[in-house]
Amino acid sequence: MALGYVFLIGLLIYSLLERRLRQNMARETKPIRLPGNRLSKSPTAASFMQLFSDVVILINPQTDGTVRRVMPRRFDTPELRRAASLAGIEFTRFTLPPEVQHCNS
Repeated sequence: MALGYVFLIGLLIYSLLERRLRQNMARETKPIRLPGNRLSKSPTAASFMQLFSDVVILINPQTDGTVRRVMPRRFDTPELRRAASLAGIEFTRFTLPPEVQHCNS
């Protein structure tokens, strides 16, 4: 029964993401480019998440003991930045350490 609730919560988050995307896309005139070079004005959550499936974040330990997270430039595209903003996600969330993110929120 608990696993069923976990699945329901996951589906709720999935549908809320899709709803937010579609509401934000309704305010724009330019469609978003999805994997497979498709343009869409009402993307599904699955196709949206495919945009980020190949993104790699490199973990770079520093000499002072801190860890630096780096996104290679080939993934830092205007289209991915736009997609993240449509979902209500700050793009810097991918590279800033968690303790810095909490201070900025």
